[in-house]
Formats: sequence, C-alpha cells, structure tokens
Amino acid sequence: MKRIWSIGVLVGLVAMAMLLIPACAPAAEPTTEPAAPAAQAPEVITIKLQALAAPGEMWRFEKFEQEVKEMSNGRLEFKLFSGGEIVPTTETLDAVGSGVLDMAFGCGAYYMDKIPVAGVEYGLPFSWQVPQMDMYVVFWERGLMDLVREAYAEHNTYYLGPVHTDPYALLATEECQTVADLQNLKIRTTGGVAQALENSGISTVFLPAEEMYVGLATGTIDGTIYGGASGYRDMKLYEVAKYYHKPPVQACAVCNHFMNMDLWNSLSPDLQAILTYATSDFSQWMAFNYMDIEYEALESMSKEGLQVVTIPDETMAELTRAALPVWDEIASASPRAAKGVEIVKDWFRAKGVLE
Repeated sequence: MKRIWSIGVLVGLVAMAMLLIPACAPAAEPTTEPAAPAAQAPEVITIKLQALAAPGEMWRFEKFEQEVKEMSNGRLEFKLFSGGEIVPTTETLDAVGSGVLDMAFGCGAYYMDKIPVAGVEYGLPFSWQVPQMDMYVVFWERGLMDLVREAYAEHNTYYLGPVHTDPYALLATEECQTVADLQNLKIRTTGGVAQALENSGISTVFLPAEEMYVGLATGTIDGTIYGGASGYRDMKLYEVAKYYHKPPVQACAVCNHFMNMDLWNSLSPDLQAILTYATSDFSQWMAFNYMDIEYEALESMSKEGLQVVTIPDETMAELTRAALPVWDEIASASPRAAKGVEIVKDWFRAKGVLE
C-alpha cells in the first residue's frame, strides 16, 4: 500500500509541476504586427486662374473647376477670378508666363502682337462655319495645335487647348442692315474681325469685357462683337443695347486655356492628363451649352425690349469679301502664322469653300 501511495504522490507532484512551469516561464513576445503609419493626405495644389469673362459669366467655369477636382481626387483646386481682377485682361499672357497667374482662360486675339499665329488660333474672320468639325480637324488632324503650342511655349506658358465659345454676333444701339449703317457706328471687337471691319470702312475699338456695359451706356462704343445671346444676357448688355444681329459674324470665337510652364512641368503625368482632358471636355460642353441656351436667352431678352435683326445676305457677302484679304495679312506676320493660315485654307479647299 505504501508503494501504491508513493506512486500516486509522485504522479500528483509531476502534474503540479507541469502546471506551475508556464506560470514561472518568462512572458512570450507579442506576435501582433506593429500598426502601419497613417497614410498622409495628398498634396493639394491650388491653381490661380483668371478668365477674360465678366463676373456675370463666371458660373460657367465652376463646371471645369469641379470636374478637375473630382478627377484628381481633390489634388487640384482652383481660385477663380474674372477679367481684370488681378491683372488687366490684355496682360494675362505675361502674367501667366511670369507666375503672377498660374493659368488663364484667354483669347489669342488679345496677344496677336506677341504671338502672330494666335490670329489663326482665335479664328480667321468669317472662317469657322461648323465650329466643332472645323476646330477638331484644323487643330488636331492638320497640325495647328503643334504650331500654337510652340508659340505659347516661347512665353513660358503651356497651351492646354482651344475652348469653343459662343457665336460672335453684333449687339448694337442701332439697327444695321447695310455696310453703310455699320459705318455710322464705333464697334468694340478684336483680332481679325476688327481688321475685316476696318477694311469695310467700319470704325472699331477694343474694350475688355468688364468695360463694355459702361462703354455702351456712355456712348464710348455703339456696338460690340463679343459673343452670343447668352453672354450678352449674363452681362446685362441688353439693358443698354437693344439690337441683336443675326447671323453671327463668326459661328464661334475660339478662346483657350494656358498655364505657367514651370507649374505645368512640376505636375505629375496624371495631373497633366486630367487638365488636358478637362479642357477638351469643357470646350465641348461650352459649345453645346451655348447652343442650348442661345434661343432661350433671346426670348428672355426680347421680353425686356431686345429686337432681333436679320442682316441681309448681300451685306454678309460684302463683309466676307472684305475679310478674305485679312487672312493674308495675318499670314504675313510670321512664318508660323503663314503655316497656320495655309492649314486653314487647305481644309476649306478640301471642303470646297475655297478654290
């Protein structure tokens, strides 16, 4: 019996020892992986953009701003300024090149003294007939984009692309049916259209968009060729000029987006692609938006006393004949401008418009 008890005691002692060993052993090292550091928020780049537009037109640029912000996941944002808020509209090219502005919605017609080919970019007078098709073919298929980008790069700016805007129609304080009627007016316009009108003996003057209302109200100008019905409505110009003339002098005016070259080069390829795509998409949206609201704008202004005037075909033909020599004047400004004019002429020959 003592032997059996001794074996039982021994077994019990061994069991107790086994239970005590883990309690006496040093604590095991934790096996959980260390927490990963919190992801850093992406850098946000704020782009200071001034548009040539008057304050009443700036709502359109909110679409471009929002699209870029969404596509970049918030990495690109904008501060938007209307024409003249930071620098005079005619000085935006130099302001973007020097970095005073990061980017601009501009118009090549304002920079023809520094970039002669911009006269082609903006649109040779009476040239664009079917704007979406003409612009696409001339810029992307026939090489005008390369010429324009080369020219803007010489001013430390990157040309993102053309932006389709509204019809280029005459709004005046008097009804005009003939060239003689137009010769009695002083008309605000710019670029090749100004040259073409002057060839017909019509006085022209340049005013930036933000000064047109006062100019019409005070008689500094008697009419403006700046845009279409929706733009004139947004700027309330119908309050001081009651005659809207159709057809437009040009089916559309071509504006643009360009940005500081140093800033452009600092952006990652995906952000560059986003800005390029958004500019093209904005151009298409502008084209269809203007078409969509043109007639509604005319109707609403007519209720406020606006009168729609149809210019006779013979008057338009006379103005067009006076415009054609301007193409050659623009071509003579530089070898690059000459190449640009020839690109447009080749396209219109292919369409059967020119011989």
